[in-house]
Amino acid sequence: MADGLNLFGQEEDEVSAGLAPETTESKPEEAAAKPEEKPAEKPKEQPKAETLPAEAKKVEVEVLPPVGPIKLKKTFEELVDYVKTEIKDTALKAARIPWELGAHVKELKEGSKYGDHSVEELAEALGQGYRASWLYETGKMFEVYDWERVAELAAMGISPTTIARVATISDPSMRKRIEMKIEAGEIKTVKEVNREKSLLQAAEDKAAEPVGDDEKTVAAAAKVRAIFGKIEGTAKTLTEDLQEAAVGIDELDNIADDAVNDSCVTRIGSVHEVLTDLKAEMVKACDLMKKVIV
Repeated sequence: MADGLNLFGQEEDEVSAGLAPETTESKPEEAAAKPEEKPAEKPKEQPKAETLPAEAKKVEVEVLPPVGPIKLKKTFEELVDYVKTEIKDTALKAARIPWELGAHVKELKEGSKYGDHSVEELAEALGQGYRASWLYETGKMFEVYDWERVAELAAMGISPTTIARVATISDPSMRKRIEMKIEAGEIKTVKEVNREKSLLQAAEDKAAEPVGDDEKTVAAAAKVRAIFGKIEGTAKTLTEDLQEAAVGIDELDNIADDAVNDSCVTRIGSVHEVLTDLKAEMVKACDLMKKVIV
């Protein structure tokens, strides 16, 4: 056999090209006329799957270890106490993290620690939705409130985001009034804090507006509003503090120690003198105000 030829006498190139060998023999059944076959339809092309850009690759999520078997509570009351305790502990932890973060933000702002790094760099490094503006608010929360106060507000169901937003209010009087509404259950969210702040600010701005053409009239009106606005806020705070302090006082035992008893009597006497002086000053202030009010 010549080189390069197969058993059928074809060259290797023909075989590789897919040419079938020619044969003279045929089976009887193959000799019958065959119906004309329709060309096979080409399979429809399936849409190609979209490829994601390199930066959109699947993010690996850390899977927490499985939790052990849950021990059911014995009684309904035990279940209620357990859930309440867990919710309280979770709320405290959720408030503790940003409060402590605020301490580090304070260090970053002052430049006394962590070199040349900034709050903005910290926000970028933390990722997960952290914004520099929010970090600055945690810094204010740490500066304005101690942990006991933060825990107290968190126990009321106030989120750390709301607590931080209240801390950014620079006017202590306005901040105190908003805190009072929080404690009364009238304010809970950041949106409500912002709205109340706007209302209080608008009231103060209106109080400072001129009410007459005469400069002395404007000054007198501003003085009246400023003094009595401050008195109103202070009086409300004092009243609430006294009401809170008086809770359960009837159930206390008498003070048996003479020295302690004398100390308490002295304290009550000094407070009485202060309140007497306050009353006299209030009367004088009211008389003065009457002279400028038509």
